[in-house]
Amino acid sequence: MAQDNVDVIQTAWDAFGRGDIDKATSVVDPSAEIVASDSLPWGGTYHGPEGFKELLANLLGHFEKFEPRPEKVLGADDDHVVVLANISARTKGGQDLETQAVWLYKMRNGQVIRADLFVDTARTLERYLPLAAAVLVLVTLLFFGIATRSAVLPVKAVLMNLLSLGATCGILVLVFQDARLQGALGYESQHALVLALPIVLGAGAFGLLTDYGLFLLMRIKEAREEGLPDPEAVALGLERTGRIITAAACLFCLAVGPFATSEVLLLKEGVVAIATTVLLDAFVVRPFLVPSLMVILGRWNWWPQKMPPPSR
Repeated sequence: MAQDNVDVIQTAWDAFGRGDIDKATSVVDPSAEIVASDSLPWGGTYHGPEGFKELLANLLGHFEKFEPRPEKVLGADDDHVVVLANISARTKGGQDLETQAVWLYKMRNGQVIRADLFVDTARTLERYLPLAAAVLVLVTLLFFGIATRSAVLPVKAVLMNLLSLGATCGILVLVFQDARLQGALGYESQHALVLALPIVLGAGAFGLLTDYGLFLLMRIKEAREEGLPDPEAVALGLERTGRIITAAACLFCLAVGPFATSEVLLLKEGVVAIATTVLLDAFVVRPFLVPSLMVILGRWNWWPQKMPPPSR
């Protein structure tokens, strides 16, 4: 039975490769659901053979060429077939794309009753991204708390990091999803962001922001422990670290900037994302928002630690 299901799917793939769409969709049950990730421009739920044809039409409408080819069957049983597909595509602007995707077919009586396309990455992110984000935040809070002996500063640092990341996501949507600066950056918009981008931001940008933030807060803490009032301690800490953080951010962007010319969209978006986050943090968040909030909070910055009274 499992091999029969594989043969059905292989027949459909062969027909699609020959351009025989009617034959390719004949294996789809009239009540079938074809689900494509909502994160894609052509994503959504389609129904039956006509829905499958609509999905293919939407795909071909976004690409000059779209050629999926089965690489291998990852698994099959009496009810399911899992296929790893190589996808070769060319956008309307002539940009060539090569990728792989896992397509899951649910079978019944030799017919496809459900197909999940392009959803393996999205499902993995939906399942594990909240856990990864929670671990990232908790570890950051823990180490910030150990370093500063404060319960307030770690929370403030995480919030400032999230503010920088949120602003970056808005800029990425404006540039890549809304198709701005296509000529300058040398890409053609797919009207969606690369699914793996949250991993790049979480693993790369969040770590850099945490590093800069801890560097600044430790200098402010040292000045406060020397007996300076909170406003003066903040000013001195900013004076000691401002030029270093700004220079480090600029040098980092100069180092990674050339990779933004890559034709690999994930690399291009990732570099722009990290560089934008670092620059926003170095020129807006660290010199303005962080010091302002620390002056407003005053002695509550160090709670529950008791700082010595100001010497002057």
